[in-house]
Amino acid sequence: MAIETWWPIETSGLLRDDRYAGARAGLARELGRVLARIHAVDPTEVASVEHVPDALETLWATHDGFGEARPALEVAFRWLDAHRPAVVRPALVHGDFRHGNLLVAPEGLTAVLDWELAHVGDPREDLGWACVRAWRFGAAPEVGGFGSRADLLAGYAEVAGEAPDPDAVAWWEVYGCVHWAVICRVQTERHLGGAERSVELATLGRRAVEAEYDALLALGLVGDADLDGFGAPSTPRAPEPGADRPTVDELLEAVSGFLTDELAPADDRSRYLARVARTALGTVRRELADASGPGHRELLAVVGCAGDAELAGRLRAGALDPADDDVRAAVRSGTLTRLAVVNPRYPFTRPEK
Repeated sequence: MAIETWWPIETSGLLRDDRYAGARAGLARELGRVLARIHAVDPTEVASVEHVPDALETLWATHDGFGEARPALEVAFRWLDAHRPAVVRPALVHGDFRHGNLLVAPEGLTAVLDWELAHVGDPREDLGWACVRAWRFGAAPEVGGFGSRADLLAGYAEVAGEAPDPDAVAWWEVYGCVHWAVICRVQTERHLGGAERSVELATLGRRAVEAEYDALLALGLVGDADLDGFGAPSTPRAPEPGADRPTVDELLEAVSGFLTDELAPADDRSRYLARVARTALGTVRRELADASGPGHRELLAVVGCAGDAELAGRLRAGALDPADDDVRAAVRSGTLTRLAVVNPRYPFTRPEK
C-alpha cells in the first residue's frame, strides 16, 4: 500500500482532504461492521489477552494513584458508578478503536492497527470509544468527525443481527472521555518520572482538561450558555517599572514566533513537535496572564471550598451533591478556567462542509 494512504494520528487529513470524500461517506457504518466481526471472535481463541472484568474500577484506581484533585472527574466517576449498564457477555475488545489506528485509503478502510490494548471485556467499550469527542478534531459528526452514531450502530447490526443499547454505548462514551483524561496523565508521568523526557508527553498532561470538558458535555453539565466570554484573549502583563526587557511574556512570544515563522524542520515528526512546543508556550503565556480572574474562586466560596482539592475531596466523600446547581457551577467553572489556559479553541466545533 502506498504510504500516502496512511493517516497518522497527529493529522486530521481524513476529515478535510477531498481524496477521502468517498471513504468518509460510508466509514462510520463500515467501522460498525468491523467491530461486530471483532466482537464475534471467540475469546478462548485469544487466550493471551488480558481479561478486564471491571474497567471502571481499574480506571478509578489508576486515577486515584496520582492523588490529584480533579472535581470534574469526581462527578463523572460518580455518575458512571451510579449508571452502570447491564452486564453483557464478555468479548474480544480492540481497546483503542479510533481512526488514528486505522489504515484508510481513498476507497475506504483497509486495516485495523495497534492491538496492544486488546482485552476481553464489554464489547460496547469499543463503540463508545469511537464516539469520544477528542477524535473528531473539532468537527461535528459524532464518530471521528466523519459519521453518525446511528450509522455506526446500524453497521454493527448488519453483522451482529442487532445493535447494542444506545444508552449503554453512551455510558461507554462518557467512560471513554474519563479514560482519555486518565491516559493523558499516565502518559505525562513518563516524562515527569524521567522515563522518557518529551515535550509531547509533557504537554499531553495538560490536555486532560479537554477530556474533562468532554465528559461534562456528554453529561449535559456544560452548554453553549456557559461559553459566553470563554477564551477571550488575555492581555499580557505590562512591564513593571525598571523590569528587565524583554519580559517573560516577550521572551515567550519571541520563542513562539521562532517556532512558527523561522524554524523549518526537515521532517514531519520535527514539524509536529515544533507545533507541540508552540502549544506548550501558549499555555504558559495564558497561565502567566492569570486569565481565570476571581470568578472561579467566588463559585468555590459559595459551596464552602477553598480550592479544587477541597471540592474534589468533598465530592468523593459525598459531602457535596453534584446535582446541586452551585456545586455544578463550581465544577464547571474549574474545568472551563483550566481549559481557557490550555486550549481556548477546544469547545468550538467547525461547521460541516
